[in-house]
Amino acid sequence: MSDGIANEVATLVVRHRIKEGARESYEEWLRKTIQTAKTYEGHLGIDVFPSECGGLPFFTSVLRFSCTEKL
Repeated sequence: MSDGIANEVATLVVRHRIKEGARESYEEWLRKTIQTAKTYEGHLGIDVFPSECGGLPFFTSVLRFSCTEKL
C-alpha cells in the first residue's frame, strides 16, 4: 500500500429517510449507534445533519475513520 493511501481518512455518508411517526425511535437508535461507533479503533467522528425531504424527516450522517481498514 502506498503512503498516500495509508494516510487518507475514510469517510462514509449514510442517508436515512424516516417513516412518519418513527422519528423518536430513529433518533434513539442513532444516539446508540453513535456511542458504539466512538468505541471503534480509528474512529475520528460523526456529523449528523437533520433535514426534511418530501415532508418526512431525513438524516445525513458523515462518519470518519482513520483509514478504510478501520471503517
